[in-house]
Amino acid sequence: MVVKKFSNNDFQQIIEHLASRRKRIKYTFQELGFMLAEKLNDMQHKSLYFRLAKYENRELLMKAYMAVVDASTPNKGRLFMWKLKQLKQSLFYRSFIGLYIDSPSSLIRTIAKTEAKDCLDRLKKQNMLLDSNWWHITMAFWSKLPATSYMTVSRLVDKFNKEFLGGNVFLTTFKSLGYAEYSNNSYIFISGFDRNVYSLYQNLKGLFLGYKGQNKNVVQKAFHSTRFYPHITVARLKKHQSLYKECHVDLDIQIYVKPFFTISRLTTSGPDYKIHTID
Repeated sequence: MVVKKFSNNDFQQIIEHLASRRKRIKYTFQELGFMLAEKLNDMQHKSLYFRLAKYENRELLMKAYMAVVDASTPNKGRLFMWKLKQLKQSLFYRSFIGLYIDSPSSLIRTIAKTEAKDCLDRLKKQNMLLDSNWWHITMAFWSKLPATSYMTVSRLVDKFNKEFLGGNVFLTTFKSLGYAEYSNNSYIFISGFDRNVYSLYQNLKGLFLGYKGQNKNVVQKAFHSTRFYPHITVARLKKHQSLYKECHVDLDIQIYVKPFFTISRLTTSGPDYKIHTID
């Protein structure tokens, strides 16, 4: 075997190539898209892989990639797209659009200083208080979102972010901690947000209900319920529900939030989240 020796000039060219590539790639999704196009020998469709990497479930993209990358075919790109479509056919996600809360640990400490402390202590003792790192304002929810519609929803979330938030965090205030029953389940939740959140919700709802493309009914389903309103789920009650029916406390706390879209699956210890960031 002949081992190629690199000169200083060769290394300099490699460094310059990587530097020029890095200048063209600003975001994580571009890095992933470039890698897919390069490894699948399909650089002529690079922009397609960029779009997939930005809006599609990246775990699913990697499953499709791993299934075809070693295939002995000159057209791995076409095989990759076929495999991706196949994987999506029978796959569903618990999904929601949320407003991410900045410094959630600080938020729970603030709540614990109010009259809500007794309620939080009881929830914690019964091991029903959700990890505050996953507290968020739920703006829309799909119990079973088909994987075939995932990319459409994430693109609409991206449009919502750009048109109404510009990708920036904003300040909001919430007013109450309370108890609710929904679909045979009981919850402790935070609600009563200021106009910022409700105005955003109406804009988000209008954007989705205005969508006229493929799978319209599925994409819009999260906005058909008249009972839904923005909220933070603090706890899902598995037992002793009657102890919490009087768990209602008035609050007046300000928080910074930012939009995101995520999928989740239920486990024995609660929901397991996988965030889809629009970067």
